[in-house]
Amino acid sequence: MALSMIQTSAGRRQALLNIWMEVIGDETGYPKGEINALIKQRKLLDLMLSYPEHYPDVTKSHVRFSALGNSALDAARAALAAHLRAADLTDEHFTEYLVEIESFAGDMGIQLPRPGDLYPALMGRADA
Repeated sequence: MALSMIQTSAGRRQALLNIWMEVIGDETGYPKGEINALIKQRKLLDLMLSYPEHYPDVTKSHVRFSALGNSALDAARAALAAHLRAADLTDEHFTEYLVEIESFAGDMGIQLPRPGDLYPALMGRADA
């Protein structure tokens, strides 16, 4: 399906995330699913935790896991992140998530594609 035919904002978001996860996976040699899990744990979870008023269930779960200690906390964070969905982010937080993913990829020397019919609109740019 052509990207321009995707009508919903959620569909465009998912399409861009899928493209980016695939590119990062291809460039690093890791499967897309593993890249997605890693980014959810390192970026999505931290983003949601920085806005406890918007994602109280995530914050409550993380607080409970924090009592486990450092080694168990890493495993608990991975388990918690596995259940998170970028689709649950507000529009503003989703844009912030995209910026975080671009930065993550950039730190590894990976330039992510910016499909003209998806990227500007999702980043809240007027040239959409």
